[in-house]
Amino acid sequence: MKVINQNIHIDGIDKKILRALMQDARTSVLEIARQVGISWSSHPPAFKET
Repeated sequence: MKVINQNIHIDGIDKKILRALMQDARTSVLEIARQVGISWSSHPPAFKET
């Protein structure tokens, strides 16, 4: 595995999403969007749900 040092900015929304995933990583994307208070359509998927 190749590791690349990158500076990544994590904003408040990102932190809320990460907290929700840490509580239950099986939570649906739509449920996380609801919990965080964002519209799913405002943040298009960066990954594909399986």
